[in-house]
Amino acid sequence: MAGTTTLRLLRDALSRADDDGLGGSSGAFQTLLHATVSLELSPNEMLTERELMERTGASRAVLRSVVARLAELGLITPLARKGLVVAPLDVLDISAVYDARMAIETALARLAAQRATREQAERLRALSDHRPGSDEDAGSFVARDVALHLAIANAARNHYLEDSLTRILPLSARLWHLLYRELGADRKFMFQHNDIVTAIAARDAAGAEAAVREHLQGAREILANAFIPLAAADAS
Repeated sequence: MAGTTTLRLLRDALSRADDDGLGGSSGAFQTLLHATVSLELSPNEMLTERELMERTGASRAVLRSVVARLAELGLITPLARKGLVVAPLDVLDISAVYDARMAIETALARLAAQRATREQAERLRALSDHRPGSDEDAGSFVARDVALHLAIANAARNHYLEDSLTRILPLSARLWHLLYRELGADRKFMFQHNDIVTAIAARDAAGAEAAVREHLQGAREILANAFIPLAAADAS
């Protein structure tokens, strides 16, 4: 598990859906997080400290601290005397990622329905009210989707579950960015969350859990149908 400070920085960056991408460019961490998650920096791409210093405007000391945090999250790997490499993206991880998300997020949804404050429910409604595909590009949709799932986690008030979800969401977001890059930002690949939010606001724990389960199962099926047959063909 990534360190507490790293997770706090990650959660802050991922939860700001109204910023540029996944957290904007307000700091080197946010800049490189966005670049790795959005695939602006491609999986397996080799990098140098100098390139990243120019990209972020950070000093070498600051950059090394940021790289260490991104390495904790499994997004960048330092290579001795060779520079840095962006983490690979294995579509065969889809099943494992969504098994984990299903276990974590069904519990979070149930707890959020029991514990969410009025302000937290209003935040969820604001995040879900934007109509998918209306005037939203793929990057903005992924950012808003991630922010909504983290807002549910926050409303559940269980920091162990929230930390676990925070740790896995960047990998999930990378898979969706890959899908949109390969297939385009089709509206059918952009989910609504109204059923989840409505159940949480109504304090319907069973309904919230069922809505999240259906949401995640649908997402898993889209990703698996798009990528698993291709991965299997490449391996044969």
